Parts: sequence; structure tokens; C-alpha cells
Amino acid sequence: MNLGEKIYELRKQQNLSQEELGDKLNVSRQTISKWERNESTPDLDKIVPLCDLFNLSVDELLQVKKIEKSKSEMQSSSKTYPMKKLLRISSVILFAIAILAIPLMLEFKLSDNLMAIMTVGLLFAACLLLTLSFIKK
Repeated sequence: MNLGEKIYELRKQQNLSQEELGDKLNVSRQTISKWERNESTPDLDKIVPLCDLFNLSVDELLQVKKIEKSKSEMQSSSKTYPMKKLLRISSVILFAIAILAIPLMLEFKLSDNLMAIMTVGLLFAACLLLTLSFIKK
């Protein structure tokens, strides 16, 4: 909700017309209309009377976007965190498997080419998962 929408909602809650609100703030109905459509914003000398009229602090009136943005950021980060954590854990597990696989491959006397391909494949998969976990969405 932006400032214009906030002014509109507050005006409606007080059952005021644009003209009535304009009269209380010594501005025209057209000015109120422009504020509500975000074509302009209230002058500083109108902010305090506007807040007094709606029983709000200046912070409550002006920081609408900031509060909503922080809420949405918190929600989006909480949704992506488990996936990123899973990708990072998976990459660590693949790195461990790749390192532990080398002695096992030597013990079973696998060909050098097969051992190299398997090790490089595991390390590549681990790097890919780790990289994906740091991509911001």
C-alpha cells in the first residue's frame, strides 16, 4: 500500500469526502484526489495536520512501503532458506563422497580413466549444487 492508497483508506474510514478532507486541511478536492492517485504528495506543512486528523504518527503514515517491503522480504527469505540449506548440505555430502571414493576405487583396482571420470563427476555435481545454493531468486 502506497501513501495515496493509505490516505484514501483513512479518508474512507472516517467517512469523509475528498472535499470535506480538503476543507479540514485547507486544500482543494482536486489536491486530495491527486494525493490519492499518487500524482502528487502532501506538502510537509500538511503532513502533521493529516496525521492529527487520522490519529497517526508521521512514521505510521509515511513508512507504509518500508514496513510492507520488510514483511515481504522476510516471507520470501523464509521460503528459500530451506532449499538453499538443502543444496549446501548436498554439496558437502558429494564432496565427501568424492574424496572417500578415491581410496575405494584404488582398492577395487578400477581403471584410471573410470576413477577419474567418477571423481570429476562427483566434484562437478558438488560444485554445481553449491553454486545453485548461492543464486538469489
